[in-house]
Amino acid sequence: MKKSTKYILLSAGLLVIGVAVYFRLQKDSTEDNGLDPSEEITTAQEEENTTGATAIVVGDEIYPSGEYVNVRYSAEVNNGWINNIMIEVPTPTRIGIVDDIILADGHTWYKVQLNQELTEENYGWVRADVVTKTI
Repeated sequence: MKKSTKYILLSAGLLVIGVAVYFRLQKDSTEDNGLDPSEEITTAQEEENTTGATAIVVGDEIYPSGEYVNVRYSAEVNNGWINNIMIEVPTPTRIGIVDDIILADGHTWYKVQLNQELTEENYGWVRADVVTKTI
């Protein structure tokens, strides 16, 4: 076998292994944040926060509903090769004040004017199923 053929086969094999490892290590798009990540529970929490008696609206202060919450740079759990987590906010720390509410990635997301004690960033995104307005 030619030397160039060996290099091509080795390169292709390494590429396949790299892609396989990436997808094996890639997390699915769930946000557990210290909560039970079952679909029924996260759906119920999201419904309570968006349409329930204590629905979160623009201007509300919000807090993590589990052990912590991931504040993200964009309204999606993972934006590909680079993880979009800005900071992790532990309970009972105030995340900030809701500035906008959008639907993205199949979920409700809150754009939050962040607590300046947490980060120098002004705004971040959190998903509706992992936050609460009460501690």
